[in-house]
Amino acid sequence: MDLKKRVLRSVINEVVVDVNHDSGHIEMKIHWAGGVHTPLRVRKNQVGKNGNATDANVVELVRELAKGWNDGYIASMLNRSGLLTGKGNNWNETRVKNLRRENSIPVFSKSEPRTWKTMSEAAKLLGVSLCMVRTMIRNKILPAKQAAKNAPWMIADTDLELPAVRNYAKQAKTGKSAPCDHDTPLLNL
Repeated sequence: MDLKKRVLRSVINEVVVDVNHDSGHIEMKIHWAGGVHTPLRVRKNQVGKNGNATDANVVELVRELAKGWNDGYIASMLNRSGLLTGKGNNWNETRVKNLRRENSIPVFSKSEPRTWKTMSEAAKLLGVSLCMVRTMIRNKILPAKQAAKNAPWMIADTDLELPAVRNYAKQAKTGKSAPCDHDTPLLNL
């Protein structure tokens, strides 16, 4: 290690560093012994953040998922999607709880009424099969959103009352609607 330091001291005259807070970068200029100058620009860590911080997209995903599911279920959805913590770990209930606490994300409460339904709940309310609800979503008859791939579908209560949805469900009960696609996996209940 001492030899490496001596070699560097013999080839570098000085390093000039300027921290640009506005752009969030550290700008350096290396003055080599031969008279050449090399500029170097690196991104500065944000205040309170480091290289182990969880990606902002994951935080926003947890914020969305916390509206309808508990921490353990959120952890399983994040793991199923292949998302990792900032340190590269898999998710568990405690890690989700800590992420929520650090980012002021409220905990899911079963006592508060939801304004949306899952696919299973929608199927029950419409009196059709889960497969038929999936077909309506795929054909854009029933508006629904997914917070992330492999996350459950969220269907607004008001969308279940749409005339097109009610008519399609009525036709499905009489056997007049499109057949179900059996190749679609039943993961997103």
